[in-house]
Amino acid sequence: MNIIYAALFICIAYFLLVFIGLRFLIPFMGFKEPKIPEELPQEVKNTIENLKSHSHNAMQYLKAAYDFRNSRWHTDFTKTITKFPLSFRKSFDEFWQTNGFMHCNTMNYILYVLLIKSGYFNKEDVRFRYTIQNLFIHQYIQVKIKDKWINIDTKDKS
Repeated sequence: MNIIYAALFICIAYFLLVFIGLRFLIPFMGFKEPKIPEELPQEVKNTIENLKSHSHNAMQYLKAAYDFRNSRWHTDFTKTITKFPLSFRKSFDEFWQTNGFMHCNTMNYILYVLLIKSGYFNKEDVRFRYTIQNLFIHQYIQVKIKDKWINIDTKDKS
């Protein structure tokens, strides 16, 4: 019986640490919406303008921004663990300058900034959601278009 209690304790402790505790520690995973940088690098502004120039409405812009994000960054389950310290990055400039692997929280933050700064969306049109994936917390976003919420996840899901 002690083994059952120990296993139950470990499961509860794991759940509390991973699904609640880490949301307090990891940037852009908290219980409130992340802040949008007031000033963006010129390269980001140019990217937003380029995406807007190829979009005639919010849905087209969302698709273009999603494709842009996924062409430059990706997730990877193994790297989610081995590169765990990268999930604590807070500087938009720092992760904008990188390519390749990125945790779901930073990938979603980049998309969030691209959406809000485009003018097609406001903060109320984008919300962060959390789920369990491979025994870890995973973040995705929902975007509201024409009174309908659309789930937006990383391309290959971490």
